[in-house]
Amino acid sequence: MLPEELKQQRASKWRTDSAQPVRTLEDARGFIDAMGFCLVYPTRPAVVAPTFVGAVLGTELDLPIASKAAIDPRTGPATELVLRLLDDKHAFEVPFGDSGSLLVSAAEFPYFYALLGERNPKSAPGRGVHGEKTLAAHTFNLLAKRPMSEAEMLEAHGKGISESALARALHELWAKLRIARVGLLDRAQAPTWDVLYRIAPQPVGRGAHISQAEALSALISKYLETVIAAELREVEEFFGHITSRSKVNEIIRALTAAREFESRPVGHTAMIRLVPRDKEKEKEEEKKAELGRVQQRSIAGERRTGPDVGRKMVMRHDRRNPRRDDRRDDRPRRERKPTR
Repeated sequence: MLPEELKQQRASKWRTDSAQPVRTLEDARGFIDAMGFCLVYPTRPAVVAPTFVGAVLGTELDLPIASKAAIDPRTGPATELVLRLLDDKHAFEVPFGDSGSLLVSAAEFPYFYALLGERNPKSAPGRGVHGEKTLAAHTFNLLAKRPMSEAEMLEAHGKGISESALARALHELWAKLRIARVGLLDRAQAPTWDVLYRIAPQPVGRGAHISQAEALSALISKYLETVIAAELREVEEFFGHITSRSKVNEIIRALTAAREFESRPVGHTAMIRLVPRDKEKEKEEEKKAELGRVQQRSIAGERRTGPDVGRKMVMRHDRRNPRRDDRRDDRPRRERKPTR
C-alpha cells in the first residue's frame, strides 16, 4: 500500500472526501456506530483520528479546534447533531487531553469507562490528602440526590464558592466519568448535571466489570480498524491521552505475538494493522482440517509412529549386553566337574 492510497481510504471512511458528508441524525448515528469513537474537533497537537466536524463539513482542511468552535459559524450543524446524539444516549462524551473530547458510541463506551471510571460508581470521591478535593466530593454528593444546574449548586454550596472553582470541580468529576450533562436540547434552561450511573446504568455497570487490559485491547483494535493502518508512535500518541504509553506498547506487543496485529510497509514506513479476515479464515480452516485428519486417524485406529516406537530401549539401570544373534546354540559346551 502506498501513502496516497491510505490517505484516500481514510478520507472515504471518515467522510472527508465531500462524497457522503453527514447531514441528518441517521447519518450521524451510522457514522458514530461505524467509527466507534472519534474526535468532536481536531486537537493541537494533532493526532491521527477522524473528527465529527470533519465528517459533517466533508473535509479535513481548515477545521476549527474546540476553543474556536463557538465563534465559527460552520460548526452549527455539527454541534446540533452532537447534542442530539448525547440527548438520546446513542453516544457519550469522553474527555480527551486538556481541552478536547471524544464522541463515543454506546457499544464502545463501557471500554472507556473501564479505563477512566470507578469500579464502584456510587462511591463518593475522596477528599484528597490535604482536602483539596473536598469541593468535588460535596458536588458529587449533591448530584447523587438529584440533577442540578450550576446555579443551584452554587446556591447549595454557599457564597464562599466561586463559579470558577465549581467549574474546576465539575470538570474533575466529568474527567473521571462520574457525571455528565443532561437536558442539552432544552434551550430555555441552563444545562443540568447528573451522576452518570443514573443516566446510563447498563453501560456503567458493564464497564465496571471489564479489566483494563481487555478494555485497552478492544479500543486499540477498534482504532486500527478505523484508521486502517497506523505507526506505533501514532497509536501511542492517541491513547497516551487516556492511559500510559507503556501499557499501550505492552498490549500491542501481546496482540502482535498473538497474530491479531501485523506490521506492513506503507511506502517506506512500517505500520500496524489488523490481520485481514481472509487470513483469519485460512487459519481457522487449517485448524479444522488438521482436527479432521486427527479424528479420521483415531477412527481408523492409526497411530503416529516415531523413529523410536517399537524399538527396545536400553535404560541406564539395565547394563546387560543385548543377546547376540550370531552365537551358535549347537556348539559343545564345557561340562562342569562335580565338586566333592
